Amino acid sequence: MFPIFVIRGNQSHGMGFPDLPEPLRNEYSGINAIQKMVKSLNFLLEMKKELNQKETKYQLPPSYSSKVSDVNIVVIQGGTKISIVPNRCVLQISINIIPEQDIESLKNKILQFVEILKEEDPLLDISVQIPIAYEPQVIDENSKFAKSVKNAFKIVFNEEREFKLFIPTTDAHWFQEKGIETILVGGTRGDNNVHTKDEFVYIEDLIDLTKIFVLAALNYFK
Repeated sequence: MFPIFVIRGNQSHGMGFPDLPEPLRNEYSGINAIQKMVKSLNFLLEMKKELNQKETKYQLPPSYSSKVSDVNIVVIQGGTKISIVPNRCVLQISINIIPEQDIESLKNKILQFVEILKEEDPLLDISVQIPIAYEPQVIDENSKFAKSVKNAFKIVFNEEREFKLFIPTTDAHWFQEKGIETILVGGTRGDNNVHTKDEFVYIEDLIDLTKIFVLAALNYFK
């Protein structure tokens, strides 16, 4: 789920017409959009703590230590100049959840929080969009397709490999949503520096991955 919070304030001179509380305000006072975003940030950090307390029952790859859902604050934008009260603040977050949790309830919790904020603060102009939100999915390990993939791994590595839970968001969801059985297979190891500086994969892993794709297809369609 990828919520986007947008707060619109009132631009004014940061010294001559600052953002002041009542009864110090007047018709020229500013409304600091970044400052108004603080309550939303605090709410999301509390949600993060709550989500971090429940671990999934599913196995994860050895290189992925996180067994919990999490809130990741990814982008915050606002302000134009040190002498101006910022009139707009945009906050983007990502929420990846484990199968044991419900994305719809989290979505409603966010929307209800925003409505309460509006009631409490007459100067708050806030909107929230959630353009992408979908439930986590678990594959059927006994399906013909899943067995074909497992057999391919056994042939390539000469040992049984178990399926693992992969929490990060991938394009696999879009296929699953349309009823196309999808299993995520890649050449990732713990030392590949995934999403960090100098990300890479080993050539031998790419070769093995190609063999797995071919063998899985042969097993499935034969």
